[in-house]
Parts: sequence; structure tokens; C-alpha cells
Amino acid sequence: MKKCLLLLIPVLVIAACQKKSSSNQHCYYCSINDSVVSTIPALNIAHTKDTTGMYCDLNPAQEQFMILEKTRMDTGFLRNDTFSRDYWTMTCQLYN
Repeated sequence: MKKCLLLLIPVLVIAACQKKSSSNQHCYYCSINDSVVSTIPALNIAHTKDTTGMYCDLNPAQEQFMILEKTRMDTGFLRNDTFSRDYWTMTCQLYN
């Protein structure tokens, strides 16, 4: 009996550690958008869809972290006091 318990306990511990809770895991349909704002009106690009994708097995905290990681801004300075700002934003919608 002791041998059986010695074999059974590690198997149960490993199975419990590897079990993934799917109650708070969701799929999200996300799109990454680009936009450029410039002091030169011809260089303004209001909205361009860059990539879309499906991200599954994420809980809401992971989805929010992914959005923060992919959202950024860059400023480019040109001659004659002109500049442009590039924005990359990510939006996600719950799929299931």
C-alpha cells in the first residue's frame, strides 16, 4: 500500500500542476491599427488596419497586458519645425 501511495502522490501532484483552468480563459479577436498625425496635412493618416488575429487561452488580465504591450507612440521630428506622431493601437473583442 505504501508503494502504491508513493507512486500515486507524485502523479496526482504533477496532474494538478499541469491542469489548466479554462473557466476564465477566453478567445479574443484583435486588430492592430496604425495612424499618423503630422503638422503637414498631406502626411496625416487617420487609420490603417495593420494586422488582425485570434488570440485564445487568455484571461482578461493577459489580454489587457497584451494591449498595453502592443500600444505605443513614436514622435519623428523633421526640418522646419514639423513633426509627425505615429500611433500603434490594439483593440480586442471577446470572441466566445
